[in-house]
Formats: sequence, C-alpha cells, structure tokens
Amino acid sequence: MANRLHTRIPISLTGEIVSPEARYEALIENISEYGIRARIALNKRERKCRLGSNISLILQIPYSEALNLNCKKRWSCRINPGSLVENVGIEVIKPPRQYREFYWSVMILLNA
Repeated sequence: MANRLHTRIPISLTGEIVSPEARYEALIENISEYGIRARIALNKRERKCRLGSNISLILQIPYSEALNLNCKKRWSCRINPGSLVENVGIEVIKPPRQYREFYWSVMILLNA
C-alpha cells in the first residue's frame, strides 16, 4: 500500500454509481487524483457491475454542484461472503478541472 502512485485522502462523501446494469447509492471513503474507493449496497435482484466496465459516478462535493465523472470499475470485494455490501475501486477517466481542484484543496488543508 505504501507504493501507491497517487495519495489517497480519507473522506466521507455521497454519490451515485450508474452502470448499464443498475444504479447504486455510494458512500465515498477515499479519493485520489485519479481514483475513488466507494462502498455500495447491492440488491439481490440487481446484476453486479463487471470489472473493467465503464460507469458514471455522480459525486456531490461540498459547496458545489454535483460532478458527473466518467469512470471505470477496477476492483471490488464483498465485506464478507454473503454480504450485500461491496467495496469498489473506481478509476476516474480524465478527471475534470473541478474534481482536481477539489482534490488538491483537500490535500492542502490536510497538510496545513
């Protein structure tokens, strides 16, 4: 974990993951300049979003309009084998300026 390319910032934000299969409410647990870790609740009837699939993440950042990020699902794991809660690693594809500015402003605040 110490050899990560981009620094992760622990954070608590809400969002919504939209895939061709379903929509999921998401709790954002950490962010980096090009990645996000989220926790989602699965519904037994919904098909799981496949690894590598393109998804959208509608991210509500404080004091701003919601951002619609183009992303790719990179990894996922269940909290435990029978759980309907899943942790998801998301790559942000070409992060927009607003997202990058938000990330760096939080990074500066944490290092102040």
